[in-house]
Amino acid sequence: MAFFKIFPSLYFNVILLGFLQEASNGISMVAIQYLYKDEFHLDPSGASFLDSLSTIPWIIKPLWGFISDSFHFFGYRRKSYLILFSFIQILSWCLLSTFTGNIYVGIGCLLMLSFAGAFINVICGNFMVIIYRN
Repeated sequence: MAFFKIFPSLYFNVILLGFLQEASNGISMVAIQYLYKDEFHLDPSGASFLDSLSTIPWIIKPLWGFISDSFHFFGYRRKSYLILFSFIQILSWCLLSTFTGNIYVGIGCLLMLSFAGAFINVICGNFMVIIYRN
């Protein structure tokens, strides 16, 4: 907790990270809908099915909170998870942009994006609770 008193700009960084993560989800939905329609040649029901699959990691968000609070990763409770899942999102976006012709790789990348986004959202929420308590 002394870390937050030494680096008060961390508050701003955590809030900014959470905002950017949510904004990127909203902006990227246009591109994902294009991907469903023009690259994967899905009808509206198929696109809706894939959208519903990508909400599964968001439904089980309490599990991600339990994991991040219970299991320390590289000696940190939340920071290492935040870095790891940020890299997973970057890797998934790169793979998705490279392999647009393969629907199975695309679905896997979209599921990993959703999984990593839900985990990052939980971590940012945990940071906000810590900041509020102090």
